[in-house]
This record gives sequence, structure tokens and C-alpha cells, in this order.
Amino acid sequence: MLQSLSDTGTANSCDSACQTSQRQALTQLFRAWDGPNWLRRSNWLAENESVCSWEGVHCCLGTEFAAGSGVVALPGADDEPCPAGATGVVALSLARNNMTGDLSAVPWAAFNSTLQVLDLYANALGGSSEAWAAAGLGGGGLAALRYVGLGGNRLSGGLGPFAALPSLLALLLHGNALSGPLPEELVRHPELRYLDIDNNRLSGTLPAAVFLAQTRSSSSNNGSSSGNGSSSSGGSSSRGGSSRGVHTLLLSGNLLNGTLPELPPGAVLTGELSYLDLANNSLSGPLPRYLPRLALSYLDASHNALSGPVAPLLRGAWSLTVLKLDGNVLSGTLPDMVAAKHLQSLDLSANRLVGTVPEVLGSLPYLSRLDLADNSGLEGRLPPGLGSSNDLETFDVTGTAMQSDVSGPAGLPAAVQLSNSTLDASDSPAQPACPLALLRGRTPVGLSPYYWQYVGCLCGPGYIANYTRGSSSNNSSNNNSSSSSSSAGPIVGMVCVPAPPGHGAAGPAVPWWGILLLVAGGLVAGVLGLLLLRRLVPSVVRYRTMLAKKMPPGFSQRNRGAVVTLVLTDVEGSTELWEWDTDLMAAAIDLHDHTLRSQMSKWYGYEVSGRPGREGGGG
Repeated sequence: MLQSLSDTGTANSCDSACQTSQRQALTQLFRAWDGPNWLRRSNWLAENESVCSWEGVHCCLGTEFAAGSGVVALPGADDEPCPAGATGVVALSLARNNMTGDLSAVPWAAFNSTLQVLDLYANALGGSSEAWAAAGLGGGGLAALRYVGLGGNRLSGGLGPFAALPSLLALLLHGNALSGPLPEELVRHPELRYLDIDNNRLSGTLPAAVFLAQTRSSSSNNGSSSGNGSSSSGGSSSRGGSSRGVHTLLLSGNLLNGTLPELPPGAVLTGELSYLDLANNSLSGPLPRYLPRLALSYLDASHNALSGPVAPLLRGAWSLTVLKLDGNVLSGTLPDMVAAKHLQSLDLSANRLVGTVPEVLGSLPYLSRLDLADNSGLEGRLPPGLGSSNDLETFDVTGTAMQSDVSGPAGLPAAVQLSNSTLDASDSPAQPACPLALLRGRTPVGLSPYYWQYVGCLCGPGYIANYTRGSSSNNSSNNNSSSSSSSAGPIVGMVCVPAPPGHGAAGPAVPWWGILLLVAGGLVAGVLGLLLLRRLVPSVVRYRTMLAKKMPPGFSQRNRGAVVTLVLTDVEGSTELWEWDTDLMAAAIDLHDHTLRSQMSKWYGYEVSGRPGREGGGG
């Protein structure tokens, strides 16, 4: 982070000739870089406007000026207006502005004494660094320039010309086509603190100066020095003999090769280098012995060809918070002691580590990410305390030989549980569907069913499980879907094979809760069916009766004839019976009428007339 660019936040004095020269240079810049097609160009080339009002042109630095790249924080010109005396151009902030053209097409000499910030990030500017140097960088040009943001353009050439900028504090050149070696004079620049050259075409080996302490009295000054050894460059001064050097160095995605440099006997290591990114190069050889003694907080050397043990680095690098060494050929075991007590992220995946995972990796209080995947030589169980700290967000040990000696959930760390309902199923029917391992019951982690011996894994309908068990004497296959006795050894493999005729599937095709839902649903459907039938039967009877009354007498659906039968009934002695017992006679008449009417309904008959009451009888 850049705290200040100058003591006053304004440029050195720029007289009328200087102002005229800068206006002409900006006009030429506008025309050479396709100004009419810029995304932001307010007030550019306005005759009655000062260049300080042209969009992206700043003649002072306020308190919160931020370069468009967003990588390095800078004081700025947005919060406070420029004072009346501010005339010279201090900053050009034209990032992401659809600018095209050659960087060397601008007379940069016009800004030699004033320009401190040049932010042209993410445009389409091309040209070579050597041509740019010829246009104004060489011979002490742009002496006040401290921040150069040219990332995401199309620059070519080498890095040497940038070392000639005497006050350079931050150089961002990522995503260009720069080539050649990393110059030692750039690394040893007395003012440079932030160097980003990611994703270019740098080649050669890494210079030893990256790791060596720089002192003002011994380093090349790039500006000039007075007789007593103090600096007179355009940048901020520092104490004579104090340790200097690059703080942040980003070199990923280049073509660097060879081993990390060996240092001469008695060499003094830099105390400034804190952030080092060497990922995606072609570096090889072992990790040097001095690496743990650097004050690195961030080290990324992933996807190279580094070899040798990693234990010395973990045992001695006390200041690390992030360590990424995945995609190398590192070997050996993990140490029982880790010096970096504030380690937050550790990625050692895709190497050749062997042995067990030490308990210390389960007790680091700030560890949020642990990746040991694809180290086939790692074995044994996970540290029981892994995940006990709420800071841990994820871990991955897939592609290893790690397995708990206790099968099922009981063999997992206390912070890891198996999902009850979600299964990780494969598209292949030969692969089982297994529960997910969840950290604190929420976050899936990289832990294969091999670790808990496939407990809870199911095969689909028509398939049964085929287990492979490990044993001290031999390996055997067991086609039984259930785990046999532990004496047969741990389960080390499971595949699903087609079930033979007459053989049930390996385990229930439907989980127990699914069967319970089916049974309950069947019972509910049966009850609803009975209730519906009870309501429908009377309606059917009434419908048949109504239909029969609409047909000719004697018409039958079973017998399409027209035979008519007349039925006359009489209760003999009904008068005396009514007088003898009225209630009993009334009940008998009701029985008589109900019997006749039920038969008439059955045979589609009609009740023509009746004589209810004391007379009795009907017809």
C-alpha cells in the first residue's frame, strides 16, 4: 500500500511553458490513442478549460485517490479540490477506457518533473518498453513517477527500462507480453516495493537479489547520491544503511525455470519480502534452506516441479498465513510441529507426500482451508480435532489412502457428520450412491466413502454391492450386501454389479422412510375409498329406481321382454288385528310394505296403489 506520493500532494511548480508543453502532449496523446472512441473523455481538448479539468487528468492528490486497477491504494484527488496553485499534471487515471495505440507515441518528457501516477490499466495499448524509454524514460525521464499501472495491455519487450525510473514505488505490468529475464537492477531498485509481472513471458532463473537484503548504501541508487551517501532521488527518503527491498513480488504465469537460487555464505536475507507468488512456472529442485527464515506471510509456488521434503519449511516458517505448494513433486512426511501458528490456508495437494496427517494440523486455531488431496502415500486417520475451530471452512483428502480404522460415522472427526438424506450418486450404475461428508453438518468436504468404509452406500434397483476387503493375509471379494465381521478386514472398495436372477438388490432400493410413506399413503387412500363408497351406494340405488320408473311396466335390463306381473296382497283379518293390538299391527304393516318395496326395486316394479291404515293390504 502506498501511503503518500509527495509531501504536499501536488506537483512541483509548472510554469507557463511547462503547462503549454503538457497541454500539447495530452492533445497528442488523445489523437494517438483514438480519443474519440474513449469511454470517458469529458472536457478533453476544450479550449477554455484547464487540463486539470479534463477527465482522468489530476493536478493534485487528495486523501483517497484510487488508481483504476484497484490493486494498490493511493492518495487521490476526489475528496479535496486542487488548490489554486496546482498546475502541473500529477496523475493520469484512464484505466478501462477503450484506449488503443502505441505507448511511445506520446512525448512523455513534458511530464518529467510532475507526473507521479500513471494508471492505464486494462486498455489495448501496445509498443515495446524500449521504444517507450526512448520516448521519455531514459536519462532520468519521469523522475517523479512512482506508480505505474499498465497491466492488461499489449506491451512487449523487456523490463530493464523500468528500472531507470528513479522514484518507482509500484510497478504493475500483469497480463502483457513482456519477455526476457527478471533484471536484478529492477529487484534491487532502492524505492520499489510492489512488483506485479504475472502472466507475461519472462524466462530464465530467479535472481538471488529477490531474497537478499538491500541497503541504501550498497544498492544501486538509480537516481543519484550525494557524497555522504544519502539519496537525492525524487522519492521519499530513507535512513542510510536501512533495509530496503521489494515487499510484494508477483511472478505467476511466466516461463521462469531452474532452481530457486542458492545464496552465498554469510548473505543477509531481506526482511521486506512478505508476499511471493511464483505459481505456474517451470521452477524445479528442492525448497532452499533459507526459505523458512524469510518473513513471508504469503507463498505460492504451486504448479511447478519443486521436489524434496516440505517438512523443514512447515517446521520453521513462523510468519506464514498462506502456503500453496500444490501441483509439485514434493515428498516426505508432514512434520509433527508447525511454526506458523497463524496459518490460514495450506494447500499441498497433488504431490508425493507419505505417512499420516499429524495431530497439529487439527489444532491450528486460524486454519480455514486444508487441501491434501491426491497424495496417494498419505494414510491413517484424520486428526480428531480437525474442525474443532470454527475458522475451518473446508478440507480435502480425496485421492489419498487415508482410512479410519472404525467404520461409519463413529470413525469421523467430531466436527464431521454424514448426510442423512442427500446421496452423492454417479451416472454409472456400477458406482454406489453414498452419503456426503459434511463439516459441522452443513458444508460438504473432500472426504471419500473409502475413509468410512462405505457405510451407508447403496446400489440402485437391480444391482448388488460387491465389497473388496483388505486383510493382512489376502484380499477377498464379498457379494453380500451387508458388512461381514470385522475380522475379514476393512472394506477398501465397493462396486455395484447386476443382481443374479432371484437375488434381491443390495440393500433396500427405497429407504425406510420411503417405505413408511408408501404404507401410510395406502392406508389413507383405503379409508378415503371406503368413505366414498359409502356415499355412492345410496345414490346408485336411487338412480336405478328412478331409471326403472321411466321404463314400461315389466321391462327388464336382463330380459328384454315385456312380461307384466300383477301382485295383490291382503292381510287377512286386519280389522280384528288392528283392534286387538294397534302397535303390533303397525309394525307388521311396516314390515309388509318394506318387503314388497325392496322386491319391486330389485325387479323394477311399480307400487300402483295401497291402502295403508286399519284396512291393510296393498297392490
